Amino acid sequence: MTTYSITIDEAAERRLYAISAQTGRSVENLIEAAAEEAALEHFRHRPDDPAHPPQRRP
Repeated sequence: MTTYSITIDEAAERRLYAISAQTGRSVENLIEAAAEEAALEHFRHRPDDPAHPPQRRP
């Protein structure tokens, strides 16, 4: 796993802390999940997803 340092605006920070309090998830976990979902969504229907090797044809 890689660690990144990000900057978020105050409104996003307040929202994240509110979500954290409501769900019991850490702010870090919420940010992690958002980044992973954004990457997944970008490659969802693309054959060049670097997380999956190309499929071989028989």
